[in-house]
Amino acid sequence: MLDPMKPCGYSVFQHLIPFGRCEETGKTPYIKYAGSFVYLDITDMMLIPPYRKMWLFTAGNMMEELKLSVEYVVKREEFTKQKGNMLGVLKAILMVWIIVLPRLIWNLIFCLRPEDTSEHYLNFIEDRILKAKSKIMSCDDKYKRVVIAKNALSTLLFEILLNWAPKLMSGIISFGLMRKLIEPSPTSEQDLNALMRGLPGNVTTEMDLEIGDLADVARTEPQVSAWLQNGKDLTLHGLSLLPKTDSLRFRDALSHFLDKYGSRGNAEIDISRPRWRDNPAAILHAISGNLTNTDAGHHREHHQRLVKEGEEAGKRLVALAPWYKRPILRRLVRNGRGYGAIREHHKFLMIRLMGELRKAILNVAQSHVDSKHLNSVEDIWMLHLDEIVALPSMTEDELQALVCDRKEHFQMHSKLKPPRVLTSEGECVNVMPNSKDIPDGALGGLGTSSGIVEGVVNVILDPHSTVLHSGEILVTRCTDPGWTPLFINAAGLVMEVGGYLTHGSVVSREYGIPAVSCIADATSVLKTGMRVRVDGTRGYVEILQEGSTDERN
Repeated sequence: MLDPMKPCGYSVFQHLIPFGRCEETGKTPYIKYAGSFVYLDITDMMLIPPYRKMWLFTAGNMMEELKLSVEYVVKREEFTKQKGNMLGVLKAILMVWIIVLPRLIWNLIFCLRPEDTSEHYLNFIEDRILKAKSKIMSCDDKYKRVVIAKNALSTLLFEILLNWAPKLMSGIISFGLMRKLIEPSPTSEQDLNALMRGLPGNVTTEMDLEIGDLADVARTEPQVSAWLQNGKDLTLHGLSLLPKTDSLRFRDALSHFLDKYGSRGNAEIDISRPRWRDNPAAILHAISGNLTNTDAGHHREHHQRLVKEGEEAGKRLVALAPWYKRPILRRLVRNGRGYGAIREHHKFLMIRLMGELRKAILNVAQSHVDSKHLNSVEDIWMLHLDEIVALPSMTEDELQALVCDRKEHFQMHSKLKPPRVLTSEGECVNVMPNSKDIPDGALGGLGTSSGIVEGVVNVILDPHSTVLHSGEILVTRCTDPGWTPLFINAAGLVMEVGGYLTHGSVVSREYGIPAVSCIADATSVLKTGMRVRVDGTRGYVEILQEGSTDERN
């Protein structure tokens, strides 16, 4: 996350990471707070050569500029001479592998139906949320509710290691083995990319399909459709102004959607950020853009085409292999598509549990607003979790002074642009990848989803405030699942930050749209209304026509 995070959000992460926790506070020392930005301290991990190599490889797939920046620091002689807590890190790594390895082997080789993984994990999520809600609601003390919700969240990563990580790793390993077993060719490379399309049961894809369904409901109610296409006051208040009899179906459908996905939102890993349940403007804007497609059901037809492309690609990969490799490849294809579908499930569980903690905290905040101790419920996010629980022992003057001081610092820090890597000495390190073999004048980056597309740019910094029309090129800093509804309408994606395994890149491959990341200052250089060519294969963006915002219509 590139945005500043309020103290409560930082505090949540201190309790979320299970490694190296202090017995008294339950906090990890590996999460650091610098200028209201949250950083992961990887010093001890980078001092272990095999782990350093593995981490840099993973980072390169996640965010190329992050890998290059870390590599720039860890190659220094003064870094390698440090003595960190290597024994503690090795113990943690060993513990993880003892937990993960047997389950990984089971899922890779022996699991009878990888195709059912998504359904099983969704059932696990619902059961986990139900138990957490029941335990929280069984307590009458609002402060203890915060503690219960925090504890439910703090055990989450262990559950992820047990239930989710071995499955997803099996899918990733299966793709790696396929690349080794298949004879390299342009056709096989295309099929390997297509294999990730239309994954069955992917929770984010299913959410997008339901947004498309909402657009279809809106098409059946002319007043709702006109309001959405007008694009003004796309809020719950705006919806409430429509006659109920002319918007009943859409209201019911939206309410059902928010019951299911209302805990999601832009920058959702920050607990202080509004959720769709609070402000569904991002969803309403996505529906508005979707209405530019006149055909009802086009989103589900498109998804079915992607499913068929993925399944056919898997069959071709198996058929082109020698007979003695086919049984292995058939298993690897099933693993890749079955386990790949749960890529976002762990985050869905985390965000929903975080949503329960958020409710408990806001309940405390409202009581202190009512008693005039806080000026606004939003002020609660300026406190750490342990401070929220200890509020009864804090005087009004102490609370107001603390909130005021932290708000002032947060506003000051919000104007800063954080470096990818920050050393203990305060050195800011940003190393960008070099671009080769691109046309003169083109903006070079990292191609993360193959294909070429031309279209009109729409620069979006906040998905809650802008409509992305069907066929436009989405240009932004980076994306997370809260941005996924925009992918329904995007013809291509350009990001300032990212790698092969970051959210926007993976979703682009699943949707079959070209994507380029690591374009420096893309949101400043590219302007809404420009016509561009996005080459996700070679990794560049070419400006074809300066254009204007009028040309989008």
